[in-house]
Parts: sequence; C-alpha cells; structure tokens
Amino acid sequence: MKKRILFWIIFLMMLPISMQAQGESSWWYFGNNAGLNFNDPQKVTSSNGLITSGIPKAVNGPLKSLGGGFTLSDIQGNLLMSSDGITIYNRKNEIMTNGTGLLGSIISMQSGIVIPAPNNPKKFYVVTVSSQENVSHGIRYSVVNIDPSNPNDMGSVEVATKNSLLKMPHCGENLGVVAHKNGTDYWLVNRTGVFFYVWHLTEQGFSKTPKMYKTPPLPDVDKGAQIGATIVSVDNTKLVNLAAGSYTILSADFNPATGVISDIRGLGNTKIYSLGGAFSPKGEYFYLGAGNESVESGYKIKYSDLRAGNVMPTALDAKVFNFSLGRDGRVYGITRTISSGAADGNRDLHVVMDPDKGGTDIRTFPGYLTNRPQRGFPSFKHSNIITENKTKLFTCEGYEAKFDINLITNGIIVPTGLFWDFGDGTYEMQNFIAGKYDYEMNHLFANSGLYKVSVMPYIGTKGLSKTFLEANIIDCSLKTNPMIRHELLNINELETNK
Repeated sequence: MKKRILFWIIFLMMLPISMQAQGESSWWYFGNNAGLNFNDPQKVTSSNGLITSGIPKAVNGPLKSLGGGFTLSDIQGNLLMSSDGITIYNRKNEIMTNGTGLLGSIISMQSGIVIPAPNNPKKFYVVTVSSQENVSHGIRYSVVNIDPSNPNDMGSVEVATKNSLLKMPHCGENLGVVAHKNGTDYWLVNRTGVFFYVWHLTEQGFSKTPKMYKTPPLPDVDKGAQIGATIVSVDNTKLVNLAAGSYTILSADFNPATGVISDIRGLGNTKIYSLGGAFSPKGEYFYLGAGNESVESGYKIKYSDLRAGNVMPTALDAKVFNFSLGRDGRVYGITRTISSGAADGNRDLHVVMDPDKGGTDIRTFPGYLTNRPQRGFPSFKHSNIITENKTKLFTCEGYEAKFDINLITNGIIVPTGLFWDFGDGTYEMQNFIAGKYDYEMNHLFANSGLYKVSVMPYIGTKGLSKTFLEANIIDCSLKTNPMIRHELLNINELETNK
C-alpha cells in the first residue's frame, strides 16, 4: 500500500500542477486600515470565555474606505493587490503603477471587485462602481497585468483600458461575480433600479450589451434602493440583492451556464435597512446585517423562507452591521457605530461558527481588529471549495487520529479525490463522491507530537489549494486508561474550544 501511495505522490509531482481559486480570499482589507489574514489562524478567547481556534489574524491594511473594496490573493494565499475603488495597492501595500484615479467610490457598498481574465493567468479585470452621490462615473473596468508566480512583480494598470465604460450613467452600488459553468468565463452582475444587468466575460473581454432581467416593483427605487450588496452563493446558483432603502430583500435563481436570472422574488416590508450579508456555505441560510448605525442585532433567514416570502428574518444575538463568508466556511461580522456625529465603528469581530446550522453559535471578540472597520467587507469571487475542520483536538499515542472535514464545492469544478499529507512522511488518497459533504480519514502516528496535516482536493493531476489541520498526539499512559483519557480530553476541550 505504501509503495502505491508513493507512486501517486511522485506522479503528481512530475506533472504540471495548476491550482484553482481557493486562496483568493486569504487577505481581507477594509474600513480604516483594518484587515484579516486567514493564512495565520489564531487561538482567541471570545467574550463568553470560549477559546476558539482558527480565527484569522488581525492586521493593518492600506485602505481607508467607508464602503467596500476588494482584496485579491494568489492561489496559495499570497497577497496580490487591494483597492477601495479609487486606488489600487500592490503586494507591498504600496500604490500600484498607474493605480490611482479609478472611478469607483469609497462610500459605495461594493465599490470594486476583481475578476481573473479567462485563459490568461497574468491578467485581471478590476471593475468599479460609482456612488449615488456621483452617478456620472457609472460602472467601469481597468485591466491589471501581474504575474502571480513572480513575487517581484508588483503589477501595473494598463493605460489603454483604464476606466473603460460598461454602463452609464446611473447604477446601483453593487457588483457580483459568478463563475461560468465552463470553468473559464465569468458573469458580472449589477442591479440598478428594477433591472438586473448581466455581462459575459470571455477571453475577448466583456460583452458589449448586457442581458437585462426585471425585478418586482421596489419602493424608493431611485434613491435608497440603489445601495445594498449583491451576493452569490458558493454553488453559483442563488443570488441575493439587498435593496436597503426599499426595505426589501431580492432573491433569484442564477444559471451559471447561460447567465440567466430567473424567478426573481422580493421579500418586502422587512423594516431592516440592510446593506450587506452572506450565504452560508451550503446556501441554506442567509445572514444580513442591520445597516443602521444604531443597529441592535444582525439577522438570519432560511433561504427557503426567503423564497417563500412569508417569514421575516430573525434577530441574532450579535450586534452586526455587515456579514461576509470566509474561506474557512465561517461567516464574519463587523459592527459600525456613531460617535460624536462621526462614523468610527468599533473594533469587535463577530464569528458565526455554524452558519449552515442557523447561527446557534456566534462568538464575539471585543476589540480584536487593529483598526475600525466602517461599513463594508471586501468583495470576492468566492472560492470554489470551502472546507470546515471538525477534527478532534487530541489523540492518545497508540490510537488512530480521526480527521473529519466538511467539503463544499460549487458544482463547476468537481474534485476527483483528496490527497492527505499527515506531516509524518506518510500520505493517503481518498476518492471524492459527488454530493457528499462529510469526509473522514483515520491515521496512526508512530510517535507523540504536534503534526501539521494537510488535505488537498485534486482533479486528475491538477492540485487545488490545501486545507491545514493539526494532530496533537500525546502520551496518555501515565494519566489514566488511554481510551478514557482520549475521550475526556476531547470532550472537555471541545466544550470550550470548538
């Protein structure tokens, strides 16, 4: 068995490996120089005393934005660029060559988003949208050229394509990106007024004329209804737009093969002025922030109830202004408050630990962010695969460690299998089964110690990004019966360290 596994390892290493967009959302920059780094998970104590692992490290960022923006990392999670919709910053958080003067807005809820160019790994489309206060700029794009594989390439914005026009003049402050089912192209989505607009991005660029799909009637459609984000589910088949000033949540079906938006429905009279939100990984729940500065709580709603239109969102036990889905499958929230008439925002970070179970476990980390977050999170074309680690924290020496992960795919790029590296020089291959979310793997470590374990989905010879787990193998022999000690350690620890 070991010889066969070794053969597969060598075979995978000898062939060219191209990774898919798993690490793109590793860095988040937002607000007044706030940020999160998912590459460096921390163990942090929440406000209710629970020690929580896997919290992204709080970092300083270059952006000063009241609204949204974007951050892009490479497939391995290394930072490539970030922007507030007006200025693009490079890997070093310095202004990129020709990176000033974009026609987005620091107050738009989704002022910018970046899309990889189809069939060109060194080219990216930065799309910006103007605010309601400056509608003349519309929706525009600029091309950034950068080699992600070259750490010395800081990137540059093309002079010829800078601020190329997609839509003028009036536009809603929202941008959504959906991966095409062919695995190469993309769809760009914007809602303005009572229409969704959809552009097709191919190797030749954006389609000249967008497709248009009419929404149900929206009150106050020319003013407050124009602000509020467009959010796409991980599987690319569900779409939500928050028409804040209309107190309406729009939802629709999206066909990633055709770009068609269908069955658009509106849940009105919510009394929630929501500007941003997030799907749970499986798309079963939607979390929305309460966009008023005097917010008392965030909200959740089952997606099936949102579609049915007969149930209102339920208040959560967390004061959240905006939500966003992390690459780890958790949903993150920020709070914005008003102090002495100036928007400052507090530095608390909220984490929905179980978003697919309805947010029964929400933890607050007071003052965790290095700086104030303001209103918006960065916009992403979400990762194709999201994994959730549910592995026990301890295993006694002499007993098999059990690894348990939850794997969500978007249905476009489907893995062939999983490649496990146990960090002790041994490896294992596991088949991927379409429609299966939960995967287990057992492994017997020869010695005690802390092992860094990784699991990498792959397609044929193409490796996708890794998820890292820890195996803490300890000597239980002097403490009590090993099996009893093994169970007690995990039961006690999991009570405070989920």
